[in-house]
Amino acid sequence: MLPVDNRLRKLQIYKLLQCVHQKDKKQIEKLVQNGFPNLINFTEPMEGHSALHLACIKNDTDMCSFLLEQGAHPDVQDNMGRTPAMRAAALGHEVVLDLLAKAEADMTAVDNERKGYRSHSLNGSRKRRRS
Repeated sequence: MLPVDNRLRKLQIYKLLQCVHQKDKKQIEKLVQNGFPNLINFTEPMEGHSALHLACIKNDTDMCSFLLEQGAHPDVQDNMGRTPAMRAAALGHEVVLDLLAKAEADMTAVDNERKGYRSHSLNGSRKRRRS
């Protein structure tokens, strides 16, 4: 990939994440239709979050549904190998987790530390109890 293409791709990824944060569905549709192919499943370079990761972290069920309809894959992994389901489980976002399960997310996937979504769920509940 040419350096210009790589820079443009990164800019589009960050724009997509910004639109998810702002809940701008029209702009997301434009980016998905006119941006890099499969942009909806690209991850940003710092932590490796995809648009679906961000929506799951924010516990935004409406945006999660919308992104899945737009072609977001529920098993995209971040830089630590964590899927959106693992992030949702760690934060106690049960409705989002159910939504991902219905979208056929791989609930047997493990991250780079060999932890699955259940491990993340247990760790997350311990952290929430301490708060």
